[in-house]
Amino acid sequence: MLKALLTGPTGMEQTAEFMVHLFHDDEEAFYDLIVDLAHYIATCVDLLAAHDISSREDTLEALDDMLETFFA
Repeated sequence: MLKALLTGPTGMEQTAEFMVHLFHDDEEAFYDLIVDLAHYIATCVDLLAAHDISSREDTLEALDDMLETFFA
């Protein structure tokens, strides 16, 4: 993932560099960040469903498609 961020679209390199440095400086904080991001994503998926914008299944399928495209 970090390699993809480093070579990805403009602006992604800074994100990757931050995460690489965080991993090296404080591995526990790195994993805490991953868990926090997962919680944030789950909350966003729930909000989309609660407001009848997109079902959980549709949102997760769209995220899956996006990740496949990103890593292709």
